[in-house]
Amino acid sequence: MKAGQGRLWQSPVVLVLFFAFALGMGFSFSSKKEILDSAEYTQNGISYRAAIEGRSETKHWEGSGFLAGKSLSKPFILGKEIVIYEKPESGGSWQEKGRYNFEGVGPWCIAMGQMDQQEDIEVFIGAYRATRYFPEGTRPYLFTWNFKEQQLNRLWSGSYFDAPIFLTAEFEDVDADGFQEIKLEERKWLGEEEFHYITYYTYQRKSFQPIKVKREVIEHKRAK
Repeated sequence: MKAGQGRLWQSPVVLVLFFAFALGMGFSFSSKKEILDSAEYTQNGISYRAAIEGRSETKHWEGSGFLAGKSLSKPFILGKEIVIYEKPESGGSWQEKGRYNFEGVGPWCIAMGQMDQQEDIEVFIGAYRATRYFPEGTRPYLFTWNFKEQQLNRLWSGSYFDAPIFLTAEFEDVDADGFQEIKLEERKWLGEEEFHYITYYTYQRKSFQPIKVKREVIEHKRAK
């Protein structure tokens, strides 16, 4: 080592710059938020991505009232933010277009698709929370991403479509009409009977009303 080279690292200015760089790198890595769920949809040469970012809390569902004694083993991991990204279909990196605080809503799953003739894109958010008349559980929230105005707009939110609990959500064109339906994996209890469904829903935008397009029974048994 040449004379004076070792003393360079002992310089106060160099030490300050080194620790500032290390602190900045540490903050950069720590500030990256966990992605709990995401969905993508491509339309007219642009790819869109909706993501749930940042872990909030974990919930375990147990029924109450007429569902007392019912429970699910699967935990629901709730997120903090909904983030929308866009990029050209031909390639490139995702560009953030909107970030929304959803910590009080409790999002745990997300899906993206096209359900009607409107250009905006439907974003289905599975939330976990209590409502005015119902205890804690999974709630269907439907938004639209207006890519022209770069806004996420709420279309409808409610307690449930038909079954009180759903476990997964995605979009699929089940009737081959060129538009997608919301596909939910649902659980429903009627007395001692327990039903496990896959149900496809569409809706009327002007006066929102979930419309059941198709239902497939996965499992039917006597509830414990």
